[in-house]
Formats: sequence, structure tokens, C-alpha cells
Amino acid sequence: MTANNRRVRRNVVDIIWREGPMTRNQIADRLATIRGLREVPSETSLSSILAKNVQLRIVGSEVVERADGIKTKHSIFDINRDIIQSEDDIIYTRPPSCM
Repeated sequence: MTANNRRVRRNVVDIIWREGPMTRNQIADRLATIRGLREVPSETSLSSILAKNVQLRIVGSEVVERADGIKTKHSIFDINRDIIQSEDDIIYTRPPSCM
């Protein structure tokens, strides 16, 4: 895992903790405003990062209409509230490879 992916994983959890459940497109928009990231990952790469993160889970889906009129379902990601009860718990649930 590159150092940039580690920063992305840490920032995604912090963003979702502060702002609530989001789709990967909304997460990518928030990541674009953060300094310290070399580049925002592509949608495929971001989906992979989100799916492998034990701190997050999928809580539902949202129907989104693309520019060409096709409707697609996007997963909504949220903090895994079973293991993270407060902001202090975030650092204890991060995998060692993310630290």
C-alpha cells in the first residue's frame, strides 16, 4: 500500500465521522479539498480502499442518474458504529498498516 492510500484511508474515516454517511462520489469531492494528498484516487481505487477498510461499512444505497440518463445505484458508506463509539476509538481501530 502506498503512503498516499494510507492518508486517504485516514482522511476518509475522519470525513465520514464529521459529516455522516456518504457515497464514494461525495467522499471523493471532500478528499479533493484536503491538502496533503498528492491526488484523489479514481472511483475504482476509492471503492477498493473503502471496501477493505474495517472501520467502514455499507449502510444502504442511493439511486443516482448519470449525465447520459442512466440510473445507477451507489453504496452509502458509514462508520462501523459497533466498534467505534467515540472519536477517540478511531485511532485504536486503525490497522497497523494504516498508521
